[in-house]
Amino acid sequence: MNDLNETALRALDRRRSALGEHIEIAFSAAPEPALTSAAQADIEELLDMLAADGANAMPAGGTLHVGVSFASVRDSFAALCLSVPLGEYVVLSITDSGDGLPPEPVFANRRSTARAIAEACGGAISEHRSPGIGTVVRAFLPAVCPSAHAPAAEQTAPLGDETILLVEDESAVRTYLAAILSEQGYNVLSAAGSREAELIASRHSEPIDLLLTDMAVPGSSGVEIAARIGNLRPGITVLRMSGHAGPTGTGPEHILEKPFRPAVLLQRIRALLDCAPRLDSPLPLNSEPHRAAAAEPERTPPSPPSEGDPAAADPAKE
Repeated sequence: MNDLNETALRALDRRRSALGEHIEIAFSAAPEPALTSAAQADIEELLDMLAADGANAMPAGGTLHVGVSFASVRDSFAALCLSVPLGEYVVLSITDSGDGLPPEPVFANRRSTARAIAEACGGAISEHRSPGIGTVVRAFLPAVCPSAHAPAAEQTAPLGDETILLVEDESAVRTYLAAILSEQGYNVLSAAGSREAELIASRHSEPIDLLLTDMAVPGSSGVEIAARIGNLRPGITVLRMSGHAGPTGTGPEHILEKPFRPAVLLQRIRALLDCAPRLDSPLPLNSEPHRAAAAEPERTPPSPPSEGDPAAADPAKE
């Protein structure tokens, strides 16, 4: 049994000089011992490889944020977002401030080795890339005596009847979220990317009350999507979802960190909508956005996952 706080800090101290003077390191420990069954040698090797990858992503220099935390992966949405099995974990996260692009093949091989080590320990590795912001890689390691870190019971959010525009490029995640929101009473308009979201926003004849968008959508970003939809739908409330935790430079009030429990999503949406003015006026059909959209060919929305897709098989929540 090892404390991930102590083991990671010792390994990081030994690694500082090898990472180079152009790399600044910030370490954030968990507030209490993060006990894991993973071996000390495996933890140190994981940190060495992930820290080296983070430094390689910042050839001109930058900040490497190393953190230790707890994670309770208790529902299928969290497992889907993180690509990890259900369970209780201590988490070693490495966040760089690089370009957020996929690593070169030589570095990708090292990432595969790190993934194999984590899985051999009974854990997993998840990574999230945000172009222009950086990459966060999380090593999930089995927690020892995890009951103290289990989340408290959460209050159920009230039902809603507003319209939500959901933008998420991963089909299984998009279908899953749409099911959650629909079950709560919301009218959901789903889009796989920025262009499709703009077409929906320009053609939908009724009010759209909230934009729920992922921060990392291929070819765009949550900030860009929010700006474009905001031009078409002035006053729309925006909630961005991000798997990139840590120092992104954006305030937390309208960002929801992935993975999140469904109750947290519904509570945040309800709170934002209750504070926003109700958009009772639909977009006029003779408006400039509608005229522009009319010239666009109709596109068939992406097909949802097949019935055999295990990630979307059970939209039931908590």
